[in-house]
Amino acid sequence: MSNASSREARIETLWQPPCAGKFKINIDAALCVNSTTTKVSAVCRDSAGNVYMFAVSKRKAVQNPLQAELLAILFGLEMSLEQGFTCIQVESDSLVAVQEIRKRSDSLCKWGSLIADVCALSRRSEEFSLNHVKRAANRFAHNLANLPMVDDVDVLC
Repeated sequence: MSNASSREARIETLWQPPCAGKFKINIDAALCVNSTTTKVSAVCRDSAGNVYMFAVSKRKAVQNPLQAELLAILFGLEMSLEQGFTCIQVESDSLVAVQEIRKRSDSLCKWGSLIADVCALSRRSEEFSLNHVKRAANRFAHNLANLPMVDDVDVLC
């Protein structure tokens, strides 16, 4: 790979801001080792890259990574709507979660009720999109989800 194409590939994986007037919510989940607990995180930034909100929360009785990622998407959407953001672009590094939500009612996924909840909440926003990104473009949310948490205290800043 030439230096130019290497730079282009790296640029594609960096976080990209949303269009003016919109907010981008990056989400992620981290399963806790030897546990059914997961941490979900959401980071909300504007078109200038300013952080408007970030949040981390624990979820219990999580059975697999797909359920964890769906819970993170739901969490990010809930936090964004509670903060009054209505033009929302959600990004996840879980391709399967994004694909299942895009199927909407056609999804045969075991977590169909979570998908239905995400779809219902997305209709409360003026504008909503959901996209898959590589982990490098989702680094802030990924790092938040992997931070140690004291007790079961949710963090919202």
